Amino acid sequence: RSILGYSGKTFARWVLTILIGVGVAFVARFLQFMISTVSGIRNSILQSFFDEGRPDTHAFAFFATYNLILVLGGTLMTVYLEPSAAAGGIPELKAYLNGTHVKNLLRLRAILVKIFGTVLSVASVLAAG
Repeated sequence: RSILGYSGKTFARWVLTILIGVGVAFVARFLQFMISTVSGIRNSILQSFFDEGRPDTHAFAFFATYNLILVLGGTLMTVYLEPSAAAGGIPELKAYLNGTHVKNLLRLRAILVKIFGTVLSVASVLAAG
């Protein structure tokens, strides 16, 4: 059959490609929203430290502690919930596409740990990437 001049299989591939693109855009927007929310909470608390005239050492101690908690949260999620999320993903995905079975590569838990680990590491001002 022909749909808009394309075979059904070709049309389905185009629809799937568009849906994947929209899904990636939603995940990216979610990442941006979560990072700005977590960072905004930290920044508003830091601003209140300065507005109240507290010593700079208190603000620095809060900043270091808050960021340490974020980094530990992302680290503990990766280590204990899904260790396969620690890998970058590109070599594993290439191996998978070449026919090699890669354990836990496309599990929902691994993807969620990658997303929330990215949020926590970037919001903690940790250089990631």
